[in-house]
Amino acid sequence: MTPRIWHARANVIPGVPATKRPRISGWAEWHHENAPRITDAQHDQWWERWPDSSALILPGSIPATVIDVDDASMVERVLEVCGPTEYATITARGAHLWYAGANKSRNGVAPGVDVKSTGSYVVAPG
Repeated sequence: MTPRIWHARANVIPGVPATKRPRISGWAEWHHENAPRITDAQHDQWWERWPDSSALILPGSIPATVIDVDDASMVERVLEVCGPTEYATITARGAHLWYAGANKSRNGVAPGVDVKSTGSYVVAPG
């Protein structure tokens, strides 16, 4: 199934199940704000070829920044530092906190906290 809910806004690429790796090479061409939109036909082709794929969302393409918090006990502290957000998704270990505007991605800004935006992706929950 093509994740069209995300395709309507952010570029989404197929991921290898149970990993955080893209199934395609050259994904970086779609990760930034001015990137071309991935077409419905391309999505359909990918998900027909790999129906078990996870969805990797490229937040920089809309443009957005995701604070990826891998320690649930850190979520409140990150919200204090980054400010409130109207959009957060619960993950297996913590949360993805979504903010408007693109930034450069950076891992390890604090223990268990990464910034995902231009140059990176987040694994869609579920």
